[in-house]
Amino acid sequence: MFVRVNPDDVEALVGADRLIPAPSIHASLRRAEALFREEVQKSYAVDMSDLSQDLWSLMPASGDFLAEIHTAAGTTR
Repeated sequence: MFVRVNPDDVEALVGADRLIPAPSIHASLRRAEALFREEVQKSYAVDMSDLSQDLWSLMPASGDFLAEIHTAAGTTR
C-alpha cells in the first residue's frame, strides 16, 4: 500500500496508538524508500528535468490524499 498525505494531517488521520513498530527498521525503511521512488512519479510529480536530474514532487494539500493498493486481483487507485 502506498499512501501520501500532507504531514500536517497524519496525526488527525492515524492515531499514534494504531501504529505498530516494524521488527527491523532498516529493512522496512529500504522497502519504504524503494516503494516511494516507484510510486511518487505517478502523482504530484513536477517535471524539472531541464533544471535538475532529481525527482521533484509536490506535497498533497491539506485534506487531500492519494492511496494505491496492490492486491492479487490488481491495482486500485
